[in-house]
Amino acid sequence: MTGGGVWKTTNGGLAWTPVSDSIGVGSIGAVAAAPSNGDVVWVGSGEANNMRSSSWGVGVFKSTDYGVSWSLLPSTSGAQATAFTGEWQYVHRVAIDPSEAINDEVYAAVYGFIERSTDGGATWTRVLGDAVTQSRYTDVVVSSTGVVYASLSRDGGT
Repeated sequence: MTGGGVWKTTNGGLAWTPVSDSIGVGSIGAVAAAPSNGDVVWVGSGEANNMRSSSWGVGVFKSTDYGVSWSLLPSTSGAQATAFTGEWQYVHRVAIDPSEAINDEVYAAVYGFIERSTDGGATWTRVLGDAVTQSRYTDVVVSSTGVVYASLSRDGGT
């Protein structure tokens, strides 16, 4: 995914087509498809690989037509991809809670924090992390029964 955007195949991987051209950000750190609704795809922009090859993103994008069109979620936007200004510029993972399909519950592992949305990304609540000792690397996964597992690096990732 590094610096290449999001690509889609409809023939088992024989041919690929870029579907993230409308996003305008080539640095994609996370992709997730909703298990209960195959039309919904989430893309987190930015990659915090290391100090020399990190690429800033601008937030989380959502598609409701399986990647044909994309919308930047206003609740995660506001950053520019030219300088680090906030946690939504590094989205390490987007994890959908399959046990909460009705509530459209999703988690995002961003720079320093784990964020949770119960309204399809319209709003987010910080559920883990500390603004003083922000972790450079974070991760979150959700089991099929809704158990959430999260990790944060011990220091700033240096």
